[in-house]
Amino acid sequence: PEPEGQPEPQPEPEGQPEPQPEPEGQPEPQPEPEGQPEPQPDPEPEGPPNCADACDRLVACSIERCPGVNVANAADLNLACLDSCGDSPALAALIASSDSCQALVDELREVTQDYAQLCDGEGIDSDGDGVDDGQDNCPEIANPQQNDADDDGIGDFCDNCRGRANADQADTDRDGIGDVCDRDDIDNDGIEDAEDNCPRVENREQQDSDDDGVGDACDNCPEAANFDQADADNDGLGDACDGAPPQNQVRITLSWDSPDADLDLHVLHPRGEYGVQPWDLFYSNPDPAWGQPGLDGDAHGDDGTVEVVRLDDLAAGTYTVGVLVFGGNAQATLTFECGDVVEQIGPTQLRNNRGQVWEGLRFSPDGCQFEPIDVVIDEACQGGNCSCDGCLEGICSDCPGDCDPVTGACEEPCDGACRDDQFCDEVINRCVDIQEERPEGTCEECRRDEDCPNDLVCALFRCMPPCDDDNQCPADLQCNFQDGGARLCSTQAFCQ
Repeated sequence: PEPEGQPEPQPEPEGQPEPQPEPEGQPEPQPEPEGQPEPQPDPEPEGPPNCADACDRLVACSIERCPGVNVANAADLNLACLDSCGDSPALAALIASSDSCQALVDELREVTQDYAQLCDGEGIDSDGDGVDDGQDNCPEIANPQQNDADDDGIGDFCDNCRGRANADQADTDRDGIGDVCDRDDIDNDGIEDAEDNCPRVENREQQDSDDDGVGDACDNCPEAANFDQADADNDGLGDACDGAPPQNQVRITLSWDSPDADLDLHVLHPRGEYGVQPWDLFYSNPDPAWGQPGLDGDAHGDDGTVEVVRLDDLAAGTYTVGVLVFGGNAQATLTFECGDVVEQIGPTQLRNNRGQVWEGLRFSPDGCQFEPIDVVIDEACQGGNCSCDGCLEGICSDCPGDCDPVTGACEEPCDGACRDDQFCDEVINRCVDIQEERPEGTCEECRRDEDCPNDLVCALFRCMPPCDDDNQCPADLQCNFQDGGARLCSTQAFCQ
């Protein structure tokens, strides 16, 4: 029986329309035709072909942005990333699509807990001292006690100045002693800081052209006295020199975003090669005769991330601008200014690969012409020696003789202009008169002086006449070639 109190079902109210049959002629739903493919979801982007580049970028970003990731565990991170990429192609797409390193790190923190722990140093103990890298005040040197005498956050075992707080660990002269402890001579140039007119930039000569008490090596306006170094627009050029630049002045500025990186600006003469003086303008050759006033100083990252080269009255030619990576990772930018022309190359990512070269641009001061290059070459310079097969370098650097400094076209030695009684000396690139009466035996092959007759001297495996002064030499040659103490007036070309 229905429970008491339940309302009885009510009849349908009158006037409610009855359901109507479907009108005739309405088409019935038709089945899908056989053989028609069903719509497929968009495939995931293919991961493995892009995994290597994506993971390489992930490692670089992680080292830069994550305190728990250092060079020691970067290789493990790269392997883990490659494995994950193979299983999940979407990871490669995520890495590749991130706009910046910081955005990438933030996204990966949210995507995987393992990466969040890695990035924050949790669960990683690189030095095996029982303290996770994220909390370790010396993550690469075992120090289980975590002693920190000066309470600067850097453990005593790896602190370059244990007695004074210096969280930045600045070491201008790179002698292993922090600047706050290395107070007698921070730049290690042999001149005590109290007497040094550039205490943070090595300048043994103490040159001070404008006599304002600030050495040329660190003066932001060495041509005009400005002891206060005022620079209202913070462009690295002192207000005393920061007027309207002359139309023929060229200014090259290198800047980078990380104080942990050390980059070096190079400007090559048309004949220049990296690291070869006098045709490479850089920190070891800052003001060559052809490039004045030159480089304003060598920045190491911890003491600055900007280097500027100013060039007045450059000779006509095509000049090359490059950047060498001394160490660290950074986004670098080159700015070219000439007259009313301002051009920028970058930012370009440069990585911790000592010897890496970034060739940025070429320019000609005549008309302020500008040509971007923007190519990075790995391991081009090692141990102070540069051998960069992939580098452009100076436009005339491959010419054995003279060269057009604008086009780079090599000129033939002597250009076929020598007379029958002359020979082309390729060393001095000019026609030289043939001496009509040579001593008998001249140009015979030899290995020592005793092999040569008539008091001739063996030089470059040929018997040659010695000389006492220029009058004894053929025209255009000087008596200044020395071999074994003897003075000679001929080059090897004399015997050709």
